Parts: sequence; C-alpha cells; structure tokens
Amino acid sequence: YKIIPENSRPKTVTLSGDPAELLAALHDANGWVRNRAQQLLIDGRFAGTAPELRSNLKLTDSVLLVTHSLWTLEGLDKLESTDVLPLLKQNNPALRLQALSAIPSVMNKKNVREFLAAYTGMIEQGDTLAAPYIGFLLPFVQPLDPAAVERILKSLTEKYGSNEYVAAAIISNLQLR
Repeated sequence: YKIIPENSRPKTVTLSGDPAELLAALHDANGWVRNRAQQLLIDGRFAGTAPELRSNLKLTDSVLLVTHSLWTLEGLDKLESTDVLPLLKQNNPALRLQALSAIPSVMNKKNVREFLAAYTGMIEQGDTLAAPYIGFLLPFVQPLDPAAVERILKSLTEKYGSNEYVAAAIISNLQLR
C-alpha cells in the first residue's frame, strides 16, 4: 500500500543503472530517490563516481547531498580522511555530526593526530552537540593512542560532566581502563 494525498497524481520513479543518472538522483528532493540512488551506486560498485562524490562534499549548502555523497564514498570504500576533516569544521552541526560518524571508517595510525586535533578543537570551542559523539568514538582511538583517550576523557569530564549524553559516553569508555 502507498499512502498519497487525495487528488494527486504521483509519478513513478525509475532509476537505471547509469552512474551519471544515479549521481544526479542524489540531488533529488525525494528522500526515497536519494536513498535508492545511493544504494544502487554502492551495490553497483561504481567507484569511478568517487571524484564527483568528492566534489559534492564541497557543496555544504546542501546537507542532504553532502550526507549521501559522504556515505556513498564510505560504502564504495573510497572515503578518505581528507574528505572527512573539512566537514568537521563546518558551521552546520548536521555536517559535523555526519563527519564524526564516518571517522571510524578512515581513522588509522597515520592520521589519528589530525582527528585528535579536531576533537580537541571541538571540545575547546564548546561544541555540545559533538561532545557525546567524541566520547563514543574514543574506543576507536584507544588502540591507536591510549594516552590521548585519557586526555580527551578528562577534558570531556571537566567541560561537559553535567551533560547527561556526554556522561553516558564517558561511562561507556570505562571498559577501556
């Protein structure tokens, strides 16, 4: 069953397997179309679309396009730290939180310092929305830099200890000790 408004004539949307059409569909206003295009790009393993997806990441006025492009790159195993780091500095909190969520896919021993610097900057700037995410991401940092985890946990506790979401993130990290 499909629920539609009275007296409307919905059009059927069909997406071909053409990567160019699927990339264009990521711009669509309809969420189902964007999700389906993302799924088809990933399932079709259209790795050649990575350059255009990266270009989309710069169109930060379109949060949905950036979000779909970010996660399509991740699904294609083409996401890089250089794709994620600029998004962590965006004014739009939705973009920052999407970027934080993608970090486990790209963080490694070579780039962990860059992400730690971003975490520290967000904490110092008072980014209360990012603080719980940072806390919950620390288990991914633990194998790479245990001392940094301790510093960040201390910083989160001092700055956001009364925030229930940050407190939950801090408590979830007790297993790391």
